[in-house]
Amino acid sequence: MRNRARRGILLLTINLFLSMLVMTVSESAVPTEKPTDQFQLLDCQTKLQEWKDWAAKNVPKHEELTKEYEKVKARNEELENNQDKFWILIAAAFAFGLGAGVYCVRLLIRFIKQIRPFSQAKKQLFALLGAVLWVTLAVLLNSDRIPYHPVNALAAALFWSLPALLLAGILFWWFGRAEVQQT
Repeated sequence: MRNRARRGILLLTINLFLSMLVMTVSESAVPTEKPTDQFQLLDCQTKLQEWKDWAAKNVPKHEELTKEYEKVKARNEELENNQDKFWILIAAAFAFGLGAGVYCVRLLIRFIKQIRPFSQAKKQLFALLGAVLWVTLAVLLNSDRIPYHPVNALAAALFWSLPALLLAGILFWWFGRAEVQQT
């Protein structure tokens, strides 16, 4: 009896499985309704007209924006060329000012020498004062970094002060040496 019950349940299960399989295959075999060619043609014509309307409205805007872009691009190139000329002018004015300043300092020193010649000790003093002035300017130019990075500011000030320190040391030695040789 138990075997018959098991056999019946097994056959029922197989039957249900096969019937579900047949039903799914038969449902997919049923043709779905496709739109007619006339409906597709009308749909395409509607889409085509929508695209033509969109193009009629937006293509002139695009052409106008393209022309405006070309004008802005040309103006930008013109300004860049003018900026290059401006920086060359600034550099030339700076070089002229630096040269004129050095020449004026030379004239001042010559004038002071004619009035009263420098002793060796005064020459050494002026060399050290020049170095101190240079170092002070280097520190002042880096003063915006001091509150944030004092070590970096110190390193930058020392870097920019090295030529002054080297020149002052050489001049101090040179002027001191000249005095020793005279005696």
